[in-house]
Amino acid sequence: MCCNSQRIVPPVIANWISFRKKSQLEHILLRPDTYVGSIETQKERLWVWDDAKQKIVQREINFVPGLYKIFDEILVNACDNFQRDPDHMTYIKVNINEEEGWVSIENNGSTLPVEIHKEHKMYVPEMVFGHLLTSDNYDDDDNKVTGGRNGYGAKLTNIFSTKFVIECADGKRGHKYVQSWENNMGDKSKAKITKYSGKDFTKVTFYPDLKRFGMTKLDKDIVSLMKKRVMDAGGSTNKKCRVFLNDSPVAVKEFKDYVDLYFEKEDQQKVYDRCGDRWEFVITFSEGQFQQVSFVNSINTIKGGTHVSHVTDQFVESIMEKVNKKNRGGMEVKPAHVRSHLWVFVNCLVVNPTFDSQTKETMTLKQSKFGSKCEVQDKSIKQLVAMGVVDTVLQWAKARETIDMKRKMKGTGRANRLIGIPKLEDANLAGTKHSEECTLILTEGDSAKALAVAGLSIVGRDRFGVFPLRGKPLNVRDATFQATVGNAEIQNIIQILGLEQQKVYDSVKSLRYGSVMIMADQDFDGSHIKGLLINMIQHWWPSLFKMELDSAKEFITPIVKVSKGQHEVQFFSVADYEAWKERNNGGKGWSTKYYKGLGTSTAKEGKEYFKNIKDHRMVFRWTNKNDDELIDLAFNKKRADDRKEWINCYKDGDAVDHSKTAVSYSDFVNKELVAFSRYDVMRSIPCFVDGMKPGQRKILYAAFKRNLRSDIKVAQFAGYVAEHSAYHHGLRNSAATNGTEFAVLTFQCEEMKTCEDFGSILSGSHRSSPARFGDKVACPKYDREKIKPGIVHMGVGNFHRAHQCVFVDDSLSLPGHEAWSYQGVGIMPADAKMRDVLQEQDMLYTLWEKGASSEKVRVMGCHSNFILAPESPDKVLDALCAPETKIVTLTITEKGYFVNFATGELDSVAAPVASDLAALKSGSSSLKTAAGFLVAAAKRRQADNGEGFVILSCDNLQENGCKAKMAVLEMAGEVDSSLKSWITENVKFPNSMVDRITPATTEEVKNELKEKYGIEDAWPVVSEDFLLWVVEDKFPAGRPSWDKSPSGKCLFVEDVLPYELLKLRLLNAVHQALSYPSSLLGYEVVHEAVADRRILNFLKAYMKAAGQTVRPVKGLKKDDWCKTVLERFSNPAVRDTIYRLNEDATNRMAVALAPCLFEDAVPPGKSLSRKNLAAILLPVAAWIRALQGDAALPAAAKLNRDDKGATVQGPAQEAWEKADGSDAVEASKKFLDAAFGEKAARDVVAEVLTESLQLLKGEGIEALLRTADLENPPIKLKKPKFAQISSLEPEAKGVNVYGKVLSVPENLYEDAHQVVIGDSSGIVTLRMRGDKHKACSEGKVVRVQNARVVMSKGHMHVLADKWAALKEEEHDVGEVNQKNDLSATEYELVDSK
Repeated sequence: MCCNSQRIVPPVIANWISFRKKSQLEHILLRPDTYVGSIETQKERLWVWDDAKQKIVQREINFVPGLYKIFDEILVNACDNFQRDPDHMTYIKVNINEEEGWVSIENNGSTLPVEIHKEHKMYVPEMVFGHLLTSDNYDDDDNKVTGGRNGYGAKLTNIFSTKFVIECADGKRGHKYVQSWENNMGDKSKAKITKYSGKDFTKVTFYPDLKRFGMTKLDKDIVSLMKKRVMDAGGSTNKKCRVFLNDSPVAVKEFKDYVDLYFEKEDQQKVYDRCGDRWEFVITFSEGQFQQVSFVNSINTIKGGTHVSHVTDQFVESIMEKVNKKNRGGMEVKPAHVRSHLWVFVNCLVVNPTFDSQTKETMTLKQSKFGSKCEVQDKSIKQLVAMGVVDTVLQWAKARETIDMKRKMKGTGRANRLIGIPKLEDANLAGTKHSEECTLILTEGDSAKALAVAGLSIVGRDRFGVFPLRGKPLNVRDATFQATVGNAEIQNIIQILGLEQQKVYDSVKSLRYGSVMIMADQDFDGSHIKGLLINMIQHWWPSLFKMELDSAKEFITPIVKVSKGQHEVQFFSVADYEAWKERNNGGKGWSTKYYKGLGTSTAKEGKEYFKNIKDHRMVFRWTNKNDDELIDLAFNKKRADDRKEWINCYKDGDAVDHSKTAVSYSDFVNKELVAFSRYDVMRSIPCFVDGMKPGQRKILYAAFKRNLRSDIKVAQFAGYVAEHSAYHHGLRNSAATNGTEFAVLTFQCEEMKTCEDFGSILSGSHRSSPARFGDKVACPKYDREKIKPGIVHMGVGNFHRAHQCVFVDDSLSLPGHEAWSYQGVGIMPADAKMRDVLQEQDMLYTLWEKGASSEKVRVMGCHSNFILAPESPDKVLDALCAPETKIVTLTITEKGYFVNFATGELDSVAAPVASDLAALKSGSSSLKTAAGFLVAAAKRRQADNGEGFVILSCDNLQENGCKAKMAVLEMAGEVDSSLKSWITENVKFPNSMVDRITPATTEEVKNELKEKYGIEDAWPVVSEDFLLWVVEDKFPAGRPSWDKSPSGKCLFVEDVLPYELLKLRLLNAVHQALSYPSSLLGYEVVHEAVADRRILNFLKAYMKAAGQTVRPVKGLKKDDWCKTVLERFSNPAVRDTIYRLNEDATNRMAVALAPCLFEDAVPPGKSLSRKNLAAILLPVAAWIRALQGDAALPAAAKLNRDDKGATVQGPAQEAWEKADGSDAVEASKKFLDAAFGEKAARDVVAEVLTESLQLLKGEGIEALLRTADLENPPIKLKKPKFAQISSLEPEAKGVNVYGKVLSVPENLYEDAHQVVIGDSSGIVTLRMRGDKHKACSEGKVVRVQNARVVMSKGHMHVLADKWAALKEEEHDVGEVNQKNDLSATEYELVDSK
């Protein structure tokens, strides 16, 4: 063997050898960033103490976070001691020796007891300072306002020090304890304990391991940071406790003094206030960026947290309200914009605070757990407003509007080629050196574009471009900022022309086109379109408006042509035509053709127009300032009174002279645009004589002229109207307009009524005819062309379309809500079917709401788009990251979160999750889960310095927002811890409660919808008529007013949990309560079961009992809720099945029903009666019966899928079999524990369940239901005159009976016998279980103790079951009155109440 040969280790074994196990101390030293932060030098801009200025200043320093942290741990301990002993602690003394490299911190007040710990057998000071995970803060039920939490604290300082010395002077016990550690807590000295009789104090001296921190001494940067931290202690602790630095008292006695250290000016404006003894704050202005300085239990939370938000949000909300009142029409001012102008200082004491890490930079505790509230008073808000914060925010908003306008409404300059602008036919020379020779033709719609394109074959495409407008352009003069920057058409025009905002032009050489030619219809609306475009140029680019370079033109076409033989005359205005008619006998003998729009002209006519383009082109000319004044008059909303005078001054017959080649802006406004305004008033306001508008009057005229007496299709009638009433607005417009006006006329003319619909409303918006349905079908009341998506929904299914979409659809009709429509996202490949259906139907679908006695059909149009994630993941991310997207809603079911909600762990083994984690880490967009897309969107927003958004889960899960947050944060944490922190800070996850029964869509539903309403919908939705949504109001960027929906109830609340509890206990649990008794009776459908009085009365008893475990909630009355639940269950239109309800029975029963059985289900001092428990346990007994699965059960009792069913099958069988045995209660208890846990398995609950099982087993489900019938309680009888019977009434318990046996026991069935006994009063039947019948020989007198009385088929029986005792007696009962059968006699009823 070669002496220098090397051992070869296989790779697998090498990897195995690399595993190591470290002690906790070794792990802390090896991975310090987990405990104290980085031990590397970092450069950062921080607040530090300036000795020269005696102020706290912000500057860039080099420091080691870990070193600062171990100093902070000891200082916080000293501050905490004041909370433990506020009566005796008066000072904190900090000494920092820069030369020798040590720090000492001393405080008086109670010290650690110098005694041996009884359990751990060591001195308490040694245990606290020298052993990890020792703390007095582990009891979370103890409401402490200290900084310690995890049991590391001072030990970390010990570990990262070369020497660590403690001194504990315990005057109470008469000892002083001194002990030291060296070498990173590796070597411990023996404690030195001496006698001491002075006051208590604690002193810690430590020598930081500077070498480990990469330092040679305590440099000025770290010392200035430490000194600033000492000032923090002076400001955040009670003024009774003085703080010393290097033996000199600091100049800070209280929080107000401390805040003054941040400002060089002594007169800095600021607001100070205290809220109780736990909160104080100062708020002032910040320069463009939100700043905060905060303390929680003397811990400096340098990144803030929930405590800062608690105070700041109250100011922000009030300021926002005032800003928005003054900023109507301006850019949307968001909370972040207000916050950026504030500097907040907060000092608070919070119960058991939690933080994002051991470094405690951010507090994460929920506000509901603070232990106190800081309710900002109105005077503080008024002080801040008086300082000018509202004006400051408004000034910023105006400046930001200008910047954003320039950025968003920016042209491309003289770009040679444009892409991404649909329908643009760009001139070949646009954007070249010949661009000033080019003309852009702006047409009114696509039909006019077709005419212009036909004309290009004459004039060529080199110098002419065409772009069609969609309707009327925006009036930019009075439009809101959002409306302006969000208007795609205006942006497209600016890009095509190459314009720049606020630029003063002296030529058109820098533009892509030298002129614009407006090719609009020659009617009044065409004039308005021309005016709106001129208004835009005059308002934004007045230099171009005044330019004498023919930069603005119009293309004129005839509006009317008249012909007689070969002679043809054309008119370019209605006024010219009317004047001609007056001169020519009303036009008799002439054939008239109205050119409603450019689409009426043929391509041949279009070419003729362009051949003679000089005759059809008019140039707009600026003459003087009066032109600017007139444009402002026409389009400035504030000048309504001026416009009235302007319209009244118009004289009929005034018109632009189209024979000329140019028209001044003044003539255009006063002779053409004014005609539109006048006509608009006439057609918009009904005449006071007959209450009709011109269009309605023409319809009525046409109806009389046709002698209309029978049904007629709207389209046919529209054609007749157009032909005979001079309705020159086009056939399609006639059908649509007359349809709506016809609907109005049905109210005015009784003879005119809507009839059947013809065609499908969902066959595409271009063919839809909502008016045809009349009142039968509700259609969107908003303009779908104007709505824009502000919400993205992931998981578009039936429930989403029946629930959230209703609120969104309703809100879109509200003013200012156009930007809150939906954009759908399908996560799964199977979602392609939904995508295809909706896109084919122009994103429309039908919602059919069915009540018990009425129904409602409505067409929903709130979805603007649908993206299929597997095909277009990048488009999904674009939608999620769009600035307009403020809310993302989810209905992805419980499985779609891929999180174990019990442990909070991400199911990273699942293939979709593993794939997403890999994609997120690599930057790929190939994502498969909702959480993956949301994390990727958050990552992009973080990188772009974008704003956060709201993720609103709408799944039917308790605390669904918390579950969504868990899924997103768990996945983000696997990718990037900083991303997780960003999401925690910037993304809100409100909980919501949703409620609406939505069955699956069937072919029968589609066929019935078509037959009944004439609607062909490939995927309609059916739902009940009940609709509820409760949402936590956590929407920093604003939200739609869903609470104003007339279709359902939406409540915005602070906490959804009480509402979830109401729903869980009094809806979900009632489903389970209904399911099993109903199935034992043979019912398969819910509404049929509830129609049975036995079930209905039982449900009332159940809800009365379970309702005692539910506390009242605002906005929903418990009694009304219960009544509504029963009405919903009775709805035959829903046809919900019992089989569906009992799916996943074990989980549903455990979550919804079982908590009602817990001892703490009701308020302290109260408890549920046995009768209430019996009502709640009745369905449990029925479930146990159904779990037996034997042949005797009805077919309806078949159980659905139950993933956890195996865990209860055995205990259920045992409980049923042993129900009559001596260990019946124990068997019931075993079942309760297996199904619901030990909290439900209480003795009294097990006893009541056993009684229910016995009755169910012996008498059947009918008898069991009678015990819970509140409306028909067991009949009480007058006491029979049995000499030996103390009481005898149905359902009585603990009954004692004397009687003589009259016959030999009769065997009824296995283990049951019947005996008749009696006395002088009469006879009654006695039923016995077990072998008790053997003591009943004929003629003997027997005594039955602890029996109970039951009724069966109208007869009363004394039941002697296992708890009853039967003995022979020697007493004579006298002659038995056998004629008086007590069990058969009709007794006089007694009021059971």
